[in-house]
Amino acid sequence: MEQFFDKSQAFESYTSMHLSPVILISVFCLAVIFGAKNLNEGNQRLVGTCFASIAALAVITRMIFIYYEGIFSIKSELPFHLCRILALSSPFVMYFKNERWINAMYYMATVGALQSILTPELSYGMPHYEYLLYWILHTILFWVPFYAIIVYKIRPDFRGVKEALIFCNVAMIFTLIVNLCIGSNYLYTRNKPSTGSMLDFMGPWPWYLVTAQFIAFALFYLAYLPFRKGK
Repeated sequence: MEQFFDKSQAFESYTSMHLSPVILISVFCLAVIFGAKNLNEGNQRLVGTCFASIAALAVITRMIFIYYEGIFSIKSELPFHLCRILALSSPFVMYFKNERWINAMYYMATVGALQSILTPELSYGMPHYEYLLYWILHTILFWVPFYAIIVYKIRPDFRGVKEALIFCNVAMIFTLIVNLCIGSNYLYTRNKPSTGSMLDFMGPWPWYLVTAQFIAFALFYLAYLPFRKGK
């Protein structure tokens, strides 16, 4: 178990330690998705729930490891980041096949998880637990909505774009209040990520919170285009 706390290997973006886990976990996800297409409805729901539960367990396991290591802090480890919120709620959404929430989750999970995949906020490489759980969480979370689209045959629509934006704004206001109360930075509403992200191109605080609204809408709309009805 000690190897999971090994901090000797520093993480390097866009190397094999960045690309390999994304590819391997994505292959696993695609196998689950297309394997479930041939199951009956009950088993599809069971597999979908278990599939989404992997991301939720990654969030919970990370919190357990951090507590075990003695570095748990309410300023950084509460499940208030968007991907953690989505991961913990996704097993229930997939079990109940809540079409409205899946619709909104498609936009938030694909755009949010893709951002985390492209600009990972990681300090350590393999085999540190943070490295392993980070990629499990974000890669599976990215693919969970596609399970609902391909297996449940739920088609995202423009209503989901609007509801995803509303949810993100409610979450932003809530976490901003929490951040001001306890000195945290959930959802990066007080400071930008130290490792670099799209927020670096959106101006200083608090203007990047406003700019992010337009960027989020543009990205959600791009995610909507493949499902847009028309010629």
